[in-house]
Amino acid sequence: MMAATLPDDEPTSPIITVAETKTIETVVEKTPEVDTSAKVPVHVMQQRFSTQKRLKKLDIQTLEYVYKRTKRPTNTMIDSIVHVTNLPRKRIVKWFEEKRAEEGVPGQRLPYQRSVPDTVQ
Repeated sequence: MMAATLPDDEPTSPIITVAETKTIETVVEKTPEVDTSAKVPVHVMQQRFSTQKRLKKLDIQTLEYVYKRTKRPTNTMIDSIVHVTNLPRKRIVKWFEEKRAEEGVPGQRLPYQRSVPDTVQ
């Protein structure tokens, strides 16, 4: 019954007119060609980046604070610094080596010597 109520002619669609058309120019820039013959793995680039990046001010303050307390931090102290600063362990050890060399701290520790008593025997 529903079909009897529908009109037989096709419905007219709305008429769309275009007022103006504009032409768009496309500009194509050539990108410089990259030499891909020497491919470097990503992990090597990341290692190179981590060794070359500069230390942040907060990291330097942390390292200098520990250096004031001891010129030669223990492995536990270095592990703590690694955890706090997220710097690679090698970078921290190297920083302490360079700082000691800069300040002229002797390379080897002097053996422990007992203090001489001040009393006369």
